[in-house]
Amino acid sequence: MPERVAITCPLGVRFLDSATNAIVGDDLLIEAYLAANQERRVAAVPNRSGVWAFHGLPGLKEFEYAANDDGRWIPEPPKRRFVIEVSDAQGRFLPSQFALEAPARVLSTGEEFASPLSLSLRTVKLFSSPSRPVPGGLAVVRAQIFEDASDTPAAWTLIEVSVSVLNRAITAQGAADGQGRLALIFPYPEPTNVGISSPIGGGPQLLSQQSWTLTFRAWHTFDPQPGDFVDLDRVLSLTTRSPDNLWDDGSPLIPFTAADLVFGRELVVPVRLPGDLRPRKLFITPAGSPS
Repeated sequence: MPERVAITCPLGVRFLDSATNAIVGDDLLIEAYLAANQERRVAAVPNRSGVWAFHGLPGLKEFEYAANDDGRWIPEPPKRRFVIEVSDAQGRFLPSQFALEAPARVLSTGEEFASPLSLSLRTVKLFSSPSRPVPGGLAVVRAQIFEDASDTPAAWTLIEVSVSVLNRAITAQGAADGQGRLALIFPYPEPTNVGISSPIGGGPQLLSQQSWTLTFRAWHTFDPQPGDFVDLDRVLSLTTRSPDNLWDDGSPLIPFTAADLVFGRELVVPVRLPGDLRPRKLFITPAGSPS
């Protein structure tokens, strides 16, 4: 009888497109490494469930090839912390990084990942890059953000927009790239009071006339060395504190908190009236700081 060799995957990650909420299963380059040895990198491969799986992670060979399947987890094996870097060959998403511990029990007893997926499986949202073509039927907010104190690009700034529709709060998040350029792509809010013909008086509006007032919030690390990847763990943790201050260009600076999104049109902020020649820049200062 041939000897059976069981290999256990020590780490799996699933990625979601923050714009469409769809699983991303193609054209990503995903590598893991120990913080102490960045040269020894292991690439992940996707399975049929859209989960990116790692094999051959440093220090986990004995765990992966253990003779006893149950014995792998009893007692709980020691964990090692890995940095995960994500790049996109199509340029749809910002280059991102985050940290995970492995091994993490995410596999079913079969060949595929469990369905529904184990709660221990990390699901990571990827933010759109400013060069990404906007998928049909989605809204986009564009901006370029600078640190006010230095007038340098505010790399990896996290931006959140929100709107209330029919007493329901809707939010979307995006992040600027390393040059402070933002493309926040998200589904349009639900239209209200829409008609199928030209409105008369105060009647229903055409869909092309629908607009929503978006409220903006922002968080920034103000790191003088922001790196080549948006650190998702660090940036997303900023939302536990008060948001930083956004400003429109002016003398003095003008607080920026909201703008109107119109269906079918890109929203570039800050909005400029005809004849206003100020550059379209947003500035950011730390929470609680004066302008």
